[in-house]
Amino acid sequence: SEAYPDSNILRDHRNRKHTLNLLAKADSIMTFAYSGGLRIHWEYEDYLHRHNLGSIPEPDKGDSLYWAGLRDYRETGFGMTHEVTRNWRSGWKVRYFFDVYREKALYPFFFITRESSGWTHGDTVRNDDDHYWITLQHTADLTLPEFLRLHVVFSGGYANNSSLFTKSTRSAGNNRTRTYNLGVTIDYEPTDKLLLREIAKAEASVTEYSFPAFHRHPFDPPPYSRMFSSVTKARWRITPRVTVQGELEEVYWDDGYWNGRSYYDPDTLFDTTAVVKTDYYAVSRKSLDSWLTLLGRFVFRERLSVSAGSKFGNVYYREWDSFRNGYVENALGIGPLYVEPFIEARATGENGLYLGGRIKRVVHDPLGGLNGEAREDYWEVNLVCTLLF
Repeated sequence: SEAYPDSNILRDHRNRKHTLNLLAKADSIMTFAYSGGLRIHWEYEDYLHRHNLGSIPEPDKGDSLYWAGLRDYRETGFGMTHEVTRNWRSGWKVRYFFDVYREKALYPFFFITRESSGWTHGDTVRNDDDHYWITLQHTADLTLPEFLRLHVVFSGGYANNSSLFTKSTRSAGNNRTRTYNLGVTIDYEPTDKLLLREIAKAEASVTEYSFPAFHRHPFDPPPYSRMFSSVTKARWRITPRVTVQGELEEVYWDDGYWNGRSYYDPDTLFDTTAVVKTDYYAVSRKSLDSWLTLLGRFVFRERLSVSAGSKFGNVYYREWDSFRNGYVENALGIGPLYVEPFIEARATGENGLYLGGRIKRVVHDPLGGLNGEAREDYWEVNLVCTLLF
């Protein structure tokens, strides 16, 4: 790709990406299955790939020509992915997924200034964003044997993302983020016509800075976040052509920062006139999002189906207010009223033809108009046509 605005010299941008994968997979009908492989990636970003900056007169400090070259980078990455599944005839099933990836980016371009407008003679100007990104992910699932038409799957995961800058001028940004998640999916089919499903998840994300002392002035503690969600679904197939279903989704999330002792100046902690509470998770924002969807579906001649229903929502969003010493409801929340009635139709042909359409109306009353936010009321129409051959 080549694109850059304003001048012929700066209209000189090229990006080249290369990826090589080596994959293997075992037959899934075996009691033991494996899939995975290796991947290699390299990328070159050149903002001035046709011009030699050494032959161009040096610009003033505010000129964008040299700064464009400073964004050139060379990126290489290497990773591997492995997934192992073990099945037992009794119905037990275990799946483990592992992925690791290491990325390195270098910004090679630099220039030494001469004495001119805005420059100090002999300064070396370079991009200090040279870095390593290292990601590590573990995921495991456990499926229990079916019991009284009950299906249960437990899942859990752990991810570790490290950001390492190689230049000392950016080393304060070195950090590690760990993410933990747990979940369970429960399906219950008392009859062939009725399905009940519950999906519950929990996730927490924790960040640590490698050099906390650099984040004391100004006070910049690492971010933390949590999320808990529940999705309850019910589907009733009244006849082969008529189905009704409902879904209730509730999500609680919050985020903030770790008010750690290491992010405070020691003089502040030992000051007898100040009472500083440390080493706790300070929640800056939190929200409880609730969504209810009800719909009915009718099938005509197996190739045409029509669905109609409505989605109702409420978002209770709050932010910490230090002056009031409490949480205050914010206008970013959707508020007590969010209604989205809709109707959609789908049709399939014998020769790979698919037609779909959806019409919905969105009514949004943020905070019931308490803070003067405008009420939204509009229509959306979507049409899709797909032909496969």
